[in-house]
Amino acid sequence: EPPYTASDVVKIVDLGCGLGNTSLLNLIQTLQQHQTGDEVSPKVNAHFLDISGEAIRQLCNDERYQSGIASDSVASHVYDVRQPLKIPTHLEQSVDIVLLLFAMSAIGPYKCDD
Repeated sequence: EPPYTASDVVKIVDLGCGLGNTSLLNLIQTLQQHQTGDEVSPKVNAHFLDISGEAIRQLCNDERYQSGIASDSVASHVYDVRQPLKIPTHLEQSVDIVLLLFAMSAIGPYKCDD
């Protein structure tokens, strides 16, 4: 485990997040530790990206996501990884963790131009 402190901010990007279950579980656990004063638990800033507007809508209605909003720790966007690289403004700087669970295997080669 990296040696984080409570003053650190760890930026997570979940690309192809779907309903966000993987990242939300991690986010909530870390937020709870951070809020209780755990000296090694960093603040988490999570960005959820998915091609499906419906998945993002459902994600935004999840109470775990809502608790992240309350602590100003989450953002979500509809994003198509197959398009030419257009990095959203909020992700122009580096990130610490990128999750790509099943995102790339879900894109068949016939769906890519090049």
